[in-house]
Amino acid sequence: MRMLLLIGLLSAQLLIAQESENLEKRLSGICVERTSFHEINLELFVEELRHLSASKNGQEAKPRINFVLIADSQETFSMPERDISLLELLQLACRSFKLKAVFDPHAVVIVPADHRFINPATNEPTKSDQEAISKRRIKPTIQFQDATIEEACEYLVPSVRAACDPSQDLPPLNLVLKSTPSASARHLSIYLHDIPIHETLRYFGELSGLKLQYQAEGAVLSPVGDDLGKTEIRDSGAAKLRADQILLPKVEFMDVTLADVVTFVQTKSAEIDPSKKGVRITVPTGLVEKAPCTLSLRRMSVSEVLRYAAGLMELKLIADDQGFIFAAK
Repeated sequence: MRMLLLIGLLSAQLLIAQESENLEKRLSGICVERTSFHEINLELFVEELRHLSASKNGQEAKPRINFVLIADSQETFSMPERDISLLELLQLACRSFKLKAVFDPHAVVIVPADHRFINPATNEPTKSDQEAISKRRIKPTIQFQDATIEEACEYLVPSVRAACDPSQDLPPLNLVLKSTPSASARHLSIYLHDIPIHETLRYFGELSGLKLQYQAEGAVLSPVGDDLGKTEIRDSGAAKLRADQILLPKVEFMDVTLADVVTFVQTKSAEIDPSKKGVRITVPTGLVEKAPCTLSLRRMSVSEVLRYAAGLMELKLIADDQGFIFAAK
């Protein structure tokens, strides 16, 4: 069993290496004539890379090469006029900016020389429906300029849902975001073409310093070491089994309180439950959530909605045969 796992991991690593090598070859095959730069800054240089990657010997090159910038530099880059391949140009500029280029399967990522990825590229087998659909769905263009992680996710999720082909009967994209003050303060600038949603979420996480994880019914972006993606409902009982079978078609919370969550879930679950009982939710007197709850979910079970809400509000969620109980951590 361990030998099969090792073989699978080695095969995945080999596939990623091959895809990255193909991208590197594409860069080396694009030669730009009479190119020069004079004290250009990093952001403008990356924009120029995107422009140059769209042409090859005067002809349009399709698809374009994606460049993701996850770095800052006070340095500038200068180069006298000459013919040069895009790969050599990138290498020269990275040395000047004191950065490095990492070849992912779908993009060239420019990062600090000592950068350690929070969400490294991997080709491991998918572990959930959410991960599978994120790797299968491709959005033609994703572009943000100085957006917060909240703004980026608020745009991405509905646009992906709208583009989903209903005839494929795919699960909807569900993304749960638990940000931090430092993550929210960062501004995301990204321009991608024809890239899987999984890769987009991975870069969102890298740019904002958040970890991407997948659960059975949702993808999660949360702080490194945070337990939101692994939060378990304690002492599961008959109430959870019933709540697992009740799917809420639409959940839209924007900075709501625990009382708002409880009222909505109890009301909607009773409407949907064939027995009209819904779920019972208890909130002890004096319990106060540590943060508001923001969720945009589709076709998710009551138990999972409550689990994510508890994680976002920094509370415990307990289930027994009678119902659910929110408690302080």
